[in-house]
Amino acid sequence: MEEQILVLLSKYPITASILSVIGAFRVFFKPTLAFIKDIVLKTSSKKDDELLLKVESSKIYKGFVFVIDYLFSIKLPVNK
Repeated sequence: MEEQILVLLSKYPITASILSVIGAFRVFFKPTLAFIKDIVLKTSSKKDDELLLKVESSKIYKGFVFVIDYLFSIKLPVNK
């Protein structure tokens, strides 16, 4: 199985590049946004909680989440 995958990746190197980009985005976005949300929710200030809620309910954030999910299959939290 590994040999077949390596043959395909050597025959189509763009596939390896695409998978690497997807992996890099997964490693970066999901933990970073979860970390930011965790910090905001653990602070005593309610002002940052309101700002986070405002950002997560904005159309721009929802569009960003849709694009990230569609292109890189990364499920980010969305307020409905």
